[in-house]
Amino acid sequence: MKRMVLGAVAACSFVVGAAVSAQVVERVWDDGSVWVISKVDVKPGQYNAYIKYLRDVGLPRVDYGRKTGDILSYRVLSVQNSREGEPDVLVLTEYKNMAVFDRGPQFSDDMNRKLAGSLENRQAQMAQARGLSDPMGSMMAREVRLRR
Repeated sequence: MKRMVLGAVAACSFVVGAAVSAQVVERVWDDGSVWVISKVDVKPGQYNAYIKYLRDVGLPRVDYGRKTGDILSYRVLSVQNSREGEPDVLVLTEYKNMAVFDRGPQFSDDMNRKLAGSLENRQAQMAQARGLSDPMGSMMAREVRLRR
């Protein structure tokens, strides 16, 4: 019993000591904007058609996000000399913060109705993109703003 009590006291003192030491360290950065980087493998012979798709379908969605204040910037990068298993195109979208992603399905449904006319039209647009390219996944990263 004595060993159990001593073990519990030691564990508590370790946790309290770790918490106190963590409070002493000054944070030297602030959270910045949030980037979503999408990797795309464009199907052979479909590069121009895919870029046209981004212009015709992607840009109106970006413009909508800019008007709402959610999207800060948007870039499309062409990967030079991509190797097997690497993307041909990177699509980078910068959002103001993480709260943008916590709006729920109603926000997305409303946006799709405004931009595509209906949810069915949006699904057809997505099918068109799949005919031109294969998504290779995406990643989300938050900017780290270093304090001076």
